[in-house]
Amino acid sequence: MRSTNAFRRRRGGRILGRRQALTILGMSGLALTLAGTGTAAADSTVDCVAKPEMTEGPYFVDEGLNRSDIRTDPTDGSVVAGTALMLTLRVLRVDDGCKAIKDAIVDIWHCDALGVYSDIAAEGTSGKKFLRGYQETNGAGKAGFGTILPGWYRAGPCTST
Repeated sequence: MRSTNAFRRRRGGRILGRRQALTILGMSGLALTLAGTGTAAADSTVDCVAKPEMTEGPYFVDEGLNRSDIRTDPTDGSVVAGTALMLTLRVLRVDDGCKAIKDAIVDIWHCDALGVYSDIAAEGTSGKKFLRGYQETNGAGKAGFGTILPGWYRAGPCTST
C-alpha cells in the first residue's frame, strides 16, 4: 500500500478505478457529441464503394421542387415541426476513381416526425409539398438540404433511398 501511495505522490495524480474511468470517458463522449457540428465527417476521405441499387422508395412524387430547405411547404408557407437536420450528400463516379459528379440531380423526400408523407391521398396530404425537393450537385459533387429528422415509417423504419 505504501509503494502505491508513493507512486501517486511522485506522479502528482491519482489512480482511477474502473467505474471512475468509464464515467469520465462517457462524459467526454457526451461532451464531444454535444459540441460536434457533423462537418468533419462530411469533409473526411470517402471510401468509394458501390452499393447495389434500390428501388425507388415509397411515396415518390415528381414535384419538380428545386430547393435546399425542404422544411417549408410552398403551398401554404407552413414549416414542418421536428428536429432540424442539415443533410449533405455527395455523388461520385465509382468507375472513374471516385471523382465528383457535377450537376447530378439529387431528389429527396421523406416523412415528417410522425411518419406522414406529403402529397399522398392515403395520408390525407394531397397537394402538400413538405419534405420534398431536389438539388443539383456542385463541383465537389455535393448537394445539401435543410430538413428534419424523419419519424418512423408506419411499416417500420424506412430504409429506401
